[in-house]
Amino acid sequence: MLVILAAAAALATTADTGRVFTDKELLFSHTPSYSDILTDYPEKASSLEKEGTATVLCTISAQGRMEACAVEQETPAGWGFGKATVKFVHRAVVAPQARDGSPTAGARVRMKIVWQIRMA
Repeated sequence: MLVILAAAAALATTADTGRVFTDKELLFSHTPSYSDILTDYPEKASSLEKEGTATVLCTISAQGRMEACAVEQETPAGWGFGKATVKFVHRAVVAPQARDGSPTAGARVRMKIVWQIRMA
């Protein structure tokens, strides 16, 4: 049995203050499910048990959604991990405030997703 994992690391920079958040400082009101990970994993990569990573840069909307995401890095290139990562992060919703109470709307977020397949 294959177990597919996606792990995220994020940095957010607020547009007006320049403050940088870590993913641990952000609160997520919704995170993608395991089923979403299975759905979003690039089909060719999954069938050939290929793993990869992608880093995207997004803006958090007033509703907490990831918008205007751009793929900054994809390894290995050409396997669809960048496109899958954009789809995956669009499923997440960030709370209106970070753990310390700072507003998140308008912040830019850099997320690196590691796509892995593990034998269970």
